[in-house]
Amino acid sequence: MRSVLLLLAALVPVSPAVFAQDEVTRHGGVPDAKLQSYVVQLTEFRLNESADPTMKPQDIVKTFEKLTKDGKVDVIETVRLSALENYPSMAQFGRTAAVTTGVSISQRGRVPLKQQRQIGTLVQFTATPHNEKVLLKLQYEASRFDGAINDESSPDTLTTHFETTLLIAPGVPSLVGATTAGTTSVLLVSITEL
Repeated sequence: MRSVLLLLAALVPVSPAVFAQDEVTRHGGVPDAKLQSYVVQLTEFRLNESADPTMKPQDIVKTFEKLTKDGKVDVIETVRLSALENYPSMAQFGRTAAVTTGVSISQRGRVPLKQQRQIGTLVQFTATPHNEKVLLKLQYEASRFDGAINDESSPDTLTTHFETTLLIAPGVPSLVGATTAGTTSVLLVSITEL
C-alpha cells in the first residue's frame, strides 16, 4: 500500500504537463516546433480627393503613402492583431448606439422614437507561410454611422465587407480593396514577422 502511495505522489506533479502536451497535440499543435509569429495591420481610409478608378494596386499604395504625408487622407480605422502561423485569429470592436428613427407627436409635444443599432469592426484571418511570402486568408467587416447622431433623424450606416485570400510579402503594404462610390474608400493590409 505504501509503494502505491509513493508512486501516485511521484506521478501527480508530472500529470498536468502530460495532459497539457496531449491537449496541444490533439488541437493540431506541434509542441516542439518553432511557430512563426505575425502582426497583421489593416488600415481603412478615405481620400479627400477623387482617385482614378483605373489605378493599379501598387499605385494606390504609393498614393496613400504620399497623401498621408500631405495630410490629404482621412484614416477611418487601423486594426493590429498578433497571430501564430496557421491558427485562426479574430478581433471584434463595437458598440450599441441609440438612434432616432422617428418622432411621435402628442399633446405634450414631440417625443423622439429611438432604436438600438450595432456598429463596429470584425477582423478574421489565418496567416500561412508560403515560400518567402505569407498567404493571408482575410475577412474584414465594418459598419459605422455616416454623419452625426441627432434627435431629429436616423443617420445613414456605412458598411464594408471584404473576404479574400492574398499572397503578401512581409513589410510591404498591399491593397485589399477599394471603392470609388461617393468618396474613395480603401483598405490596405501589411504583415510583419516577429
